[in-house]
Amino acid sequence: MILSLLSKQNKMPIHEKYSITWPDYSDHMKVMTKEMMTSGDFADVTLVCDDKQQIRAHKNILAACSPVFKDILQIENSSVVYLKGVYSSEMESIIQFIYLGEATFYEERMNHFLEAAKSLDIKELNKEVDETEEFNNTVEDSVQA
Repeated sequence: MILSLLSKQNKMPIHEKYSITWPDYSDHMKVMTKEMMTSGDFADVTLVCDDKQQIRAHKNILAACSPVFKDILQIENSSVVYLKGVYSSEMESIIQFIYLGEATFYEERMNHFLEAAKSLDIKELNKEVDETEEFNNTVEDSVQA
């Protein structure tokens, strides 16, 4: 039976597969995600922050950048997610980071920003939080010694 299948496959015409590349794909995606973030087009979830401010976002983008969002959005088939303890100033910066790969925030809000990023387990930002905590612990240890 295996031999007959192999012989049938060999009789099929051989098709060559071609490859095409979009040279500016990364640049295009960066422009498109920025446009999605600023316009809110096709947004399918509203994030309600602790200060009652609402931020529109895209479930697939949130889920791709945060296992916490992924779990929430899989369990809750809702278009509204309440973020207890996360304020809009921090969430807006986190959204910038998720969509654009960079974020701005005020220095006096940095700890709040990092705490919110850690609680949401935002990819790459979580590494920064861990490194900052490790540095602070090292500084504290050396001051105490």
